[in-house]
Amino acid sequence: MFGQNSLIWNKNNSSIQLSHQYAGVQNRLAQGDKDDNRIGKLGTPQWNVINIVSTQKVKQFEFELGLLNILNEKYKTHGSGIYGMGRTVNFSLCIYL
Repeated sequence: MFGQNSLIWNKNNSSIQLSHQYAGVQNRLAQGDKDDNRIGKLGTPQWNVINIVSTQKVKQFEFELGLLNILNEKYKTHGSGIYGMGRTVNFSLCIYL
């Protein structure tokens, strides 16, 4: 099981998105997975990541502020040798010309 749920609220030039990304335990391993050193002998544990992102548009500017992995979950996608980032604050500015 792997997926994402999102709730998005929009009003005028603002939006707030709450998202939940998740993966179930991956322990039914093919021989290729068992031989892959990026995957532990017991597979990949389940994980849940919660994010919230707010966007505001003002004229030709778009501001975005997000808090990602709010619960600071240690996780990695099955087959990936790299763990996802921990709790993170994200800010971006987009200018439309």
